[in-house]
Amino acid sequence: MTDPGPPAPPPPSEPAIPAGLSAAAPGPPPSAPVSDAAPSPLTPPRPPRRRWIVVLVAALAGIVGITIAGTALFFTNTLPPLRATWDFTNDIHDGHYNSAFAQVCERLRGETGRSELERFADLVNDNTNRLDVNVLSVRRNGDRATVEFTAHKPGEPDLKVKVHLVHEQGDWKPCGASSGRIAS
Repeated sequence: MTDPGPPAPPPPSEPAIPAGLSAAAPGPPPSAPVSDAAPSPLTPPRPPRRRWIVVLVAALAGIVGITIAGTALFFTNTLPPLRATWDFTNDIHDGHYNSAFAQVCERLRGETGRSELERFADLVNDNTNRLDVNVLSVRRNGDRATVEFTAHKPGEPDLKVKVHLVHEQGDWKPCGASSGRIAS
């Protein structure tokens, strides 16, 4: 009889799992480092963040807001006394004393006020080639304001005048002035 030899090993099934490990965790043991997988060349890269657009839009909105507020303040606070001063100085420079006198405040309406206005107008117009109202000189405090203008006099020092205005009956009206000579 022939010797069949040693018995054949059983067919391989699953490998034997060492004690302490579960069958649900295939792969390297937990102590081995895991490397990051490289991104697939087929997926597009993540677009860069666009936070600068948000910052730019916010900055532009702030600038527009400040511009609108400044314009509104100029037209409501600065322009009315400035316009009254322009009208007053134009009438004086053009020699329209009746029109200039019609613009003054109630305090200056008497007969002495008219003669003072004419003396003031003669002083301003004497040898004057032009009058410049300083747009940046407007100082307003409630119902009172001051605006400066300069009477340019060739060959002599210019005359700088500060017009005092009051808000009466809904209009800004000149109500006095102070002056001084400035070197040309």
